[in-house]
Amino acid sequence: MRILLTNDDGPDSPLLRTAIRCVRKYGEVTVVVPSQEQSWMGKRMTRFGNIETTTIEIGGQKVHCFGGSPADCANYGIYHLFEGKPDLVVSGINIGENHGLGLLLCSGTVGACLEANIAEIPGVALSQELFIKPQRKGWNVDREPQLERLVGSAFDLLQDRPDFLREPVTWSFNFPFEPAEHCELKRAAIGHTRYGSFFEGSNGVFSFTSKLEWPTFDERDVADGKLLKQGHVSVTRIDIRKLGQDTDW
Repeated sequence: MRILLTNDDGPDSPLLRTAIRCVRKYGEVTVVVPSQEQSWMGKRMTRFGNIETTTIEIGGQKVHCFGGSPADCANYGIYHLFEGKPDLVVSGINIGENHGLGLLLCSGTVGACLEANIAEIPGVALSQELFIKPQRKGWNVDREPQLERLVGSAFDLLQDRPDFLREPVTWSFNFPFEPAEHCELKRAAIGHTRYGSFFEGSNGVFSFTSKLEWPTFDERDVADGKLLKQGHVSVTRIDIRKLGQDTDW
């Protein structure tokens, strides 16, 4: 299997090395990541200006650093680094969860997979819940074996499905910070969770607020955020081919 690996946290992400180690087990890996962190970019594509690319090495793996968004990275990798196309695009492992409408629609991690789906390639989005987002050097390496086991379980689930590499859909996995005693991979629905004001400021100058409020939280038993809160891995299947197809209104 030929796999394109990307993320939205850039080459300095402490979870990129973990992702490389995990994904290497399943095939030939090509890595393209944003040159700098590109969180909250969704599926943004760069329309204006030039994008530069450089290469570095991480954990013995050649890494292409592409100066655009995660979706840009996916598009660049798919069409410029393979003969034909890759079999799979994996995005992550993201620093922080991506559950609920508010986070998922803004997620660069998920956005890269949606770009893959547009190219008729399946995508796997991997996100790690963090109660306190660490600095880039603050990831506790003692948690890596736990995370690697959960990623392995995610791929075991997918590889057991005959449609895994046939359907251009995104499989979004959210891994709990503290897994439940009997942690399971649970089928989930995207939670109807929304956020409030994204900005703070005055006198015509505004910036992202660190006090982002979440006035709604989906308490349904199948909601991805609810399952994650219970210590389970939420698994959401996202099929963009169904977006806007409801004509019964």
